[in-house]
Amino acid sequence: MYAQLGDAVALYFHFLSAYTKALVVPAVLGVIFHLRGDFYSPVYSLLLVLWSIGFVEWWRVRERIIAMRNGTRGSFRVEKRRARYLEGFPWWMRELRIATSLPVILLFIVVLSALLTGIFIFETFISKLYTGPGVKYIVRRLSTMGSASRVWLTLVLHSPSLPLSYSSCLCHVC
Repeated sequence: MYAQLGDAVALYFHFLSAYTKALVVPAVLGVIFHLRGDFYSPVYSLLLVLWSIGFVEWWRVRERIIAMRNGTRGSFRVEKRRARYLEGFPWWMRELRIATSLPVILLFIVVLSALLTGIFIFETFISKLYTGPGVKYIVRRLSTMGSASRVWLTLVLHSPSLPLSYSSCLCHVC
């Protein structure tokens, strides 16, 4: 993989593989706490914080081992030629493109925050105030639907940002 794709891409795939395998721990913890009915448990949050700290530290060591094995230790200091670099592109044009993207970014932040706040308020309202038939089933379904809708909202708001990101990447920023 190193010979065909380069050091950075190979290390990225090593990271993805390790991260995907490591996500089994929070997934199992999430299922356990979900089945117990502890949706917003401080113990679960604490366990996730400890897992994330442990994973970051483990990856830091693993990254050094991989770099030493492949003879690429310290190679991040070597700057490679950027494929999309345009010679003579004025610095102020790059800054102008970055400045014009800020209102769009702020708009998406406000929209996403409002939608997620609305979902959270609705979930809290149903789980705390509703005491009718099937309350446990509805609360569990809402938690699952809320998680799925957050992923969907993020994807929906991400798709219009792709053309904007790509067009600003045509200058020498990338």
